[in-house]
Amino acid sequence: MSFKKLKYKTSAFDMDLEFGHTYEDKLRELFQNKGKIEVKADRMAHETGNITIEFECRGKPSGISTTEADYWFYWIAEKDTGIMIAVSRLKEICEGKKVVNGGDDKAAKMYLIPVGEIL
Repeated sequence: MSFKKLKYKTSAFDMDLEFGHTYEDKLRELFQNKGKIEVKADRMAHETGNITIEFECRGKPSGISTTEADYWFYWIAEKDTGIMIAVSRLKEICEGKKVVNGGDDKAAKMYLIPVGEIL
């Protein structure tokens, strides 16, 4: 018995496969230096359920306010899990969020974001 490659979609699997390939290609482009990625890591997000996004330190713009990255990759270190999000979308999520102080000497201002809001 021989199988011919069909030129049309025959099942949900075929459509899902094409959908998956689209996002594999998108990720491949990122890793071929067509997009800049900012990487952050957090040791407490798995306990608090929140991540923090720095935007100011010692009175000067920093973090998301100054990044030149296209994407933000946030490691939840204790779970060895990461979240990647377009910086433009992350900035939208940060709007109106609670601001907390943190970092060295609590000199940084950060948005407090529930992990579920990014997912």
